[in-house]
Amino acid sequence: TIGSTKTVFYRGIFIVFPLLALLIFTDNVFSLPHIIFLIGLSFIGYLALASLYAGLVRGKVGVVISVADAALLVTVLISRVFLNESLSTTQFIAMGVLFVGVIFVSINFNDVRRSELFTTSSGIHFAFITCVLWGVYFSLLKIPVVAVGPTISSLIVESGQLLFAGIHMAFLGVPFAVPDKKIIWPLFFGGILAIGGSLFYNLGLSVAASSIIFALTLASPLIATIYSAIVYNERLRALQYVAIILIVAGVVALSLV
Repeated sequence: TIGSTKTVFYRGIFIVFPLLALLIFTDNVFSLPHIIFLIGLSFIGYLALASLYAGLVRGKVGVVISVADAALLVTVLISRVFLNESLSTTQFIAMGVLFVGVIFVSINFNDVRRSELFTTSSGIHFAFITCVLWGVYFSLLKIPVVAVGPTISSLIVESGQLLFAGIHMAFLGVPFAVPDKKIIWPLFFGGILAIGGSLFYNLGLSVAASSIIFALTLASPLIATIYSAIVYNERLRALQYVAIILIVAGVVALSLV
């Protein structure tokens, strides 16, 4: 393992340079105020990632992720207040169903009962910080995406996070030595997949409400759960089967309304 900060740094390298090449083939608007705004958002996004990793190191993965995913509520609130986005009753219900499904698929309630949930050792306080920061980041990202375009928005945000990770590494005294091949290849493929995720997320923001797009991204634990069951033969709990149905229902409902 190379640590979370170094992971973000080298993952960022494999994201930024392909995005730079892609920038040549796309139409973009260069607006200094929006670029500065994107750099600020990238800092918020990096703080959210650092806080999430700190929580994962200390606590149960399912609990920490579920609390962090409550950023959906923050996103809905900020989008309503600052972007004047409104949701129908059906959309609210669909988002609620999806969110419950994410909690059920991510969390093992036996772990909750056995853990000291509200102590610093549980990592919950870091998850709450991530929750708030993600809510700010994912709601306000729509403003520059609409103004300057999805590609340059992805490039500035990812470049900023690469820069902040490098500064963080230097501050911590973490060496910049290139990881060995067993680590660098997963980082490379992860970075390439992240490019697609970032671009398609921003494309979604350019045509739909921030809260709906963020809600749809919360379905990602479903993919991880199914992948683990197929590749690693992990047995699904009964509650996870219910969660899969809820997540699919929520995603379908949000896509149709």
